[in-house]
Parts: sequence; structure tokens; C-alpha cells
Amino acid sequence: MWASIAQFTGAAVSVLSLGFAVITQVRQSSQRKYAERADTAMRLLATLQKIDVGGISPKLDGSLALKVHTEQVHGLQEVIRVNIAEFEARAKRAGFPLTLHFLVGIYGILVIVIAFGVAVRIGQVQADQRWVGVLIVVAIFILGCGMVLDFVTVAARRIKAREAQRRAGIYVPSSLEVLSKLYVRFILWRQRRRDGQRLSRAKDAG
Repeated sequence: MWASIAQFTGAAVSVLSLGFAVITQVRQSSQRKYAERADTAMRLLATLQKIDVGGISPKLDGSLALKVHTEQVHGLQEVIRVNIAEFEARAKRAGFPLTLHFLVGIYGILVIVIAFGVAVRIGQVQADQRWVGVLIVVAIFILGCGMVLDFVTVAARRIKAREAQRRAGIYVPSSLEVLSKLYVRFILWRQRRRDGQRLSRAKDAG
């Protein structure tokens, strides 16, 4: 049983670490892809505007050549704007809500408490299996610390991002405003739930 728990804990830590690394890499690659597309389109647009209708077959009518050139310019402008919009949306994406990371941190503290609780009972394990118990405690403790560190890291990044937004002249609501909005949403949700229950009871009674 101890070996199974240790294997499961180790596998969980490995999967979480791998998942975080993959998500981070995919997000960075996606941002880089849209930025590179926009940059390439801008360089092509600058070249196209510089040569004007040059390079178009002289056999074409002047108005037709200008139409082709205009369509190409407009097409590159669309590519630039679309990819800039995608890059901006992904760059501003905050990821998972801070509330979720907060819950992960809370559960991490509970996991650490569990690790200490298991550590107290290691003395009751047979001597030849005690190393397995130590391994389990260490794995659980590392998992809990990782969960707490996740919240601390994300919270620190959000604080830095808020400061950067303020320096950029962007309005950032205070923590009190955010908590107030969450509280109001919770009250409204609870009120709607009560109204729904009352309506349901009224229908059943009728």
C-alpha cells in the first residue's frame, strides 16, 4: 500500500510539472507565432508600398494593375491587424483565475499538514518498510509546497502585472473593489438560488 501511494504521488507531481511546462511552452509559442506573422506582413507591406505597382505585368491596364496592388495592400493590412489582435489577446490573457490558484494554495497547506500527520506515524511502520514511509512523506510534502508555491508565484506575477498596467496609464481596480464585486456576485447568485427554490416549492405545492 505504501509503495502504491508513493508511486501515485510521484506520478501526480510528474504529471503536474509536465502539464505546466507544456502549457507554458504552447502559450509562448502561440504568442511568438502571431507576432512573427504580423512582423512579416508589415515588412512585406512596406516593400509593396515602396515599389507601388512596380513588378506588375505592363500588359495589364493601368487601372487593373492599381486594383491588384490595392487588393494586395489591403490583404496584408488585414493579416497585420488580425495577428496583432490575436497577439494582444493572448498577451493579456491572465490564465486561470487567481481564485483557483488560491484554492490550490489552501489545499497545498492541507497537504503539508497531512504530510506532517503521516510523518508522526512513521515510527509505527516496520523498520524494513520505514524508508517507504519517509519517501511518501517527502513526496506529499513536496506536492503541498508546490501547490503553495504555485499560488505565491501567480500572486506575485499578478501584482507585478498590475503595477506595470498602472505605469502604462491603465486603470486597475483595487483589491477591495475586486472583492466587493465578487461579494455582490455571490449575494446575487445566492438570491437567485433562493428564488428558484421558492418557485420550485410553489410549483410542487400547486
